[in-house]
Amino acid sequence: MLNYRVSVRRDEPVKFKLQSHADMTALNPKEMMLYSAAMCAAYTLEYYLKRARVQVKGFEIEVSGNLSTETLQAQAYYTDFKVVYRVEGEDPATNEAISEAVLNTHNEGCGLIRMLKMIGATESEISITF
Repeated sequence: MLNYRVSVRRDEPVKFKLQSHADMTALNPKEMMLYSAAMCAAYTLEYYLKRARVQVKGFEIEVSGNLSTETLQAQAYYTDFKVVYRVEGEDPATNEAISEAVLNTHNEGCGLIRMLKMIGATESEISITF
């Protein structure tokens, strides 16, 4: 299986940067799907953090997926996904609120992550550091 990975990073409020590629023109259509899911999750997480009045130093969301073929082909489709949330908090007392914001983003808030779950198995990983 061929694996693709796309990640976005936020160091300033509502300012996201593609981490995994030089720029969006380097993404193929299958990677664009992962990028869209990462951006949806990033904006959704930003919303939940703001709603909880939690400040973070930054966060990164990485979405990867395995294609059904060994090489990129038009008929290839994703069989499964992994979404990794890495959050750099400012105050350890906000750990629970950050966890809740990430879980809300992954489980219900982001429509594109929910769509990935309908396509194939979707694993998540959460890392919160201070």
